Amino acid sequence: VYAADTYFNPITDNPSITKQVTVTLPGDPNAPAIASANLSSGRADFTVEFVTKGPHTVKAADTSGVIPLLDQRVAPLNVLPADAVKLLVLMPGEAAQPGTSPNGSGKTSAGLLAQRAGDGFDVTVYCVDKYWNIVPAANPTVTLYTDSQYDDQSTLTEKALSQGEAVFTGVKLRKAGNRSVTAKDTDGITPLFAQYSTGVNVNPRGASALLVMVPGENENWGEPSFGRLGTPA
Repeated sequence: VYAADTYFNPITDNPSITKQVTVTLPGDPNAPAIASANLSSGRADFTVEFVTKGPHTVKAADTSGVIPLLDQRVAPLNVLPADAVKLLVLMPGEAAQPGTSPNGSGKTSAGLLAQRAGDGFDVTVYCVDKYWNIVPAANPTVTLYTDSQYDDQSTLTEKALSQGEAVFTGVKLRKAGNRSVTAKDTDGITPLFAQYSTGVNVNPRGASALLVMVPGENENWGEPSFGRLGTPA
């Protein structure tokens, strides 16, 4: 950042220009904070790090409180995503949060919706960078998996991402309880990505049958034929 005249000529030969300057990234609230610095001979250097892709600005402000305050100037630039390193799985009601901490989930689950056993719902998978930004150029082939063999496997087939995104429609979980799906990169091209979804509550359907169990049998929730395993003792 330079002190400049009306015509944006830098003033670097005046050691008395030592005003405090604060640099901010208004469009990227998740970016690391930037320490203020005083101009030295009309100049100060700052290191900035964007974490959210998209059009952004760098804003410099004279925060010295000494009149006259130098004008604030904004420099526009476009921030691109970094290299793809993982997948992001969204269940119904969840929303992506690009530009957030790599140690977080990259999404908000405040609106996560419960499902009913056997009803279809959509699962969205993104290929993202370290900060959960979608990488449109990363389009691996992804397969969904669940922890029950009785879920509708026809909805869990392979799908190639397009522009970093794929939507698996009509996913059906038949076993009630807190359930999740796993998205895995199955194209055989390294690096291979994998990501678990948030657990979603799957509620039973309305009562339509009776389940009779005798000693020697165990429950087998979600299985559509008998709902039980084992041999009667």
